[in-house]
Amino acid sequence: MALILSYFLSTSSLYAQGQTDEEILKSLGFDFVLDSKALVSKKNAQGYYELGLGIAVDQSCFKLYPQKEIAVIFQKMLVRGLSCMKREERGENVKRDLESFQKLLSNKSNLSKLECDKPLPDTAYAIGSSPGSSRRHPYIYLSNMGNKEFKEKPAFFQGVVFHELLHNIRYFHHPDDMEVTSACEECCFGEMTGDKKLSACKICGGAYETISDPEYIKSLLVWDGRFYGRLIVEEQFDKALKDSAIVKEVQFKEAMESFLKDLKSPVESKKALEQVDRLLAFEFEAVEKELLAMPETEISNRYRFLYYRLMAMAARSQGSLGLEKTYKAHAEACRDKYKNS
Repeated sequence: MALILSYFLSTSSLYAQGQTDEEILKSLGFDFVLDSKALVSKKNAQGYYELGLGIAVDQSCFKLYPQKEIAVIFQKMLVRGLSCMKREERGENVKRDLESFQKLLSNKSNLSKLECDKPLPDTAYAIGSSPGSSRRHPYIYLSNMGNKEFKEKPAFFQGVVFHELLHNIRYFHHPDDMEVTSACEECCFGEMTGDKKLSACKICGGAYETISDPEYIKSLLVWDGRFYGRLIVEEQFDKALKDSAIVKEVQFKEAMESFLKDLKSPVESKKALEQVDRLLAFEFEAVEKELLAMPETEISNRYRFLYYRLMAMAARSQGSLGLEKTYKAHAEACRDKYKNS
């Protein structure tokens, strides 16, 4: 309880313009979010407990936080998340997003429904529906695998739910959409600092208009090179196999280098990485000297070689021995090309 209260108190900080979170929300017309008297936990006909905030939860959520506290927890989440988005506003997208939040949270006939104990895939803490994706939209499912962290870290819990609410209003993930959901989760609730935090906040604040904007890609890579670097490399690699010039493009090179830079973290940090990424990190260290020995003029084969070696290790970790063999053969072919050049 002390942890929760100390976290709540931190959300009333003053911003540069002299406004508190609460004052920002009032100026945006979110008065109903601030009305403590309107907070309820009343069971509706569908079996969900309405919180008076445009959100309804099922009984599984009371395993995380007591019924009498959960409405306040969600109120503080909305205060922090919505005021943060307004504070970080850098473009028209945020204005549109806040208007979409108004519509979502004020639609009493179709509340966003939250369930907190779903058997989701191992890689997912939560999933949230997007408009048009399901007849049950809007809904949010939290994984039963994350219950311990959700209970022990209120900011993490609130950040994940706010992330899924952004799916509810309209967003998907990169490369199908701007990575606003994860960016706002990090910007408004995360623990990063410095350039990584700043880059996430730029994306959350709508600084970029398209996913093809080179500055947007750079912000993704600064924020989380390990994840988005690998994602962009994999996204581009099929094209690169057909046209080697693509491997020489700045975006591909920057993505690979950002991915590798974040992999080369201290050994202690690697323990926190996902299993596949941890294996990739050690594999990279094993081939780094060989990679650096390649002629700079052979950048195409250089990056292809590294990519195939890393993906071979990932395939092995997943038990895909046939795929591992294929990737290793491709890697050897690239090595032969630069040795014989």
